[in-house]
Amino acid sequence: MFQEWSFLIGEIWGLLIMAALLGLLTGWVIWGYGAQEVIETETKRLRADLDASWVAQNEKTAQIKALRTELSEQKPFDDVAEAPDGKPVFLSEPRNGKADSLTKIKGIGPKLEHLLNNMGIYHYDQIAGWNDAEIAWMDENLKGFKGRVSRDNWIDQAKSLRS
Repeated sequence: MFQEWSFLIGEIWGLLIMAALLGLLTGWVIWGYGAQEVIETETKRLRADLDASWVAQNEKTAQIKALRTELSEQKPFDDVAEAPDGKPVFLSEPRNGKADSLTKIKGIGPKLEHLLNNMGIYHYDQIAGWNDAEIAWMDENLKGFKGRVSRDNWIDQAKSLRS
């Protein structure tokens, strides 16, 4: 009875090896096909995201270019009107609704600040930008404070304060 066992054991081992190879081959085919499909799907999704990003970037670049063009065509302050005869530029109201504290400039007290605000001077950069003709005009036309702009050197003080 045990004489034929060697044949059976050899046959069982052969069948086990064939079953293992068949299982590996089947798994490889199923896994490889499924993975390829996942990779293709993910690649398509990523490609679509990349294309959408390029479109968005091009739109943003066009917007930035348009804004830069618009900015370069604007005057520094659209609410400022050019004043004739050496008059400084006056504003109708403070920018962003908030005036600078002009009393930080030596020689300007609360009364003079009020006078300047009534004239349309609200900000350090307005004073810092005055040329010689504007300084002379202000020196002549500040009622009760003639010569104060030059004497107290408001221009340099305003330049240091506007930063």
